[in-house]
Parts: sequence; structure tokens; C-alpha cells
Amino acid sequence: MAVAQKLDLLEPKGNPEWVKTLSKATEESYIESDMGRKRDGLYTILIRRLQQLDETCNKEIIPFYLVFGKLCRNFSISKKECWDILFLLRDVGIIEIVPFHGIKILKQEKN
Repeated sequence: MAVAQKLDLLEPKGNPEWVKTLSKATEESYIESDMGRKRDGLYTILIRRLQQLDETCNKEIIPFYLVFGKLCRNFSISKKECWDILFLLRDVGIIEIVPFHGIKILKQEKN
């Protein structure tokens, strides 16, 4: 069989009815699973983890070893990737990085 014929077999010839049914069922189940439930992104979950650390740590500054322990284990990221995220959060204005000590979560005013 020629290569052109093999490639021609791989191309779909229109949408079969079962593909349309499957995609519609998947769409409906996705909508049903999301109804009444708010889905959070990874950055929202990350900030929530940092707030949990802030509540459990009795200091104003959360030490780096606690931050790395919590974030690297929860999100399966390396220490370098965690630093990148911390610098991103600092640039956005969510945290302050205290050199050689840890981070401080800045209190956001709600409007």
C-alpha cells in the first residue's frame, strides 16, 4: 500500500454519528459536574496554601523552609520553580520576599 493511501486512511471522512454523540455527552457531563461548584485555578490554590501557612505560623514572616516544604510537595515542583512562582507573586503584589528569612503575605484590601 502506498504512503498516500495509508495517510488517506488516517484522515476522518466526516464526523460519524458516534463522535457527535460522544462529544455531546462529554459536554453535558462537564456542565453538570461544574454546576453549583466553583473551580479554582492553580494560583488560587497556591495562594490558599500560603494563607494556611500564615495561619499556622505564629510569626509575621513565614520561613523559607516552610514555604518550600508546603509548595514543592503540594504541587510537585522543584525549588527553582517555586522561586519563580514566589517572584511572580512578589511582582503582582501578593507577597513580600524578606531576604534570608522568608515571605510575608501582604494584606489585600477588598473593595
